[in-house]
Amino acid sequence: MHPAYVIKTVVREDLCGKFEKFMNERHITDVLATGAFFRSSFYSTGPGRYLIVYEARGRAELDTYLETRAGALRADFNSAFPEGIHVSREEWSALAAETPGQLP
Repeated sequence: MHPAYVIKTVVREDLCGKFEKFMNERHITDVLATGAFFRSSFYSTGPGRYLIVYEARGRAELDTYLETRAGALRADFNSAFPEGIHVSREEWSALAAETPGQLP
């Protein structure tokens, strides 16, 4: 099973457009370019509330990412958004995964 790195953000309303653009055009691409992850998903539950899920290739790749690459990417994010965004990060372990076939 692949571990997931889950980022939850609460974004000040006036920053939502800039945040979405930054994530879609830059940050998510930069994280995936590290090679540690094979997929990402970017969700919103409504204005200002976001969830980003990165699926790691394996535990070793996630650990290497956190030890060697995460700091620089966080610094880049923080320079773009020095205030107005609350970020929390969690590591999740997959217990099961199913793919039921073709999606409509």
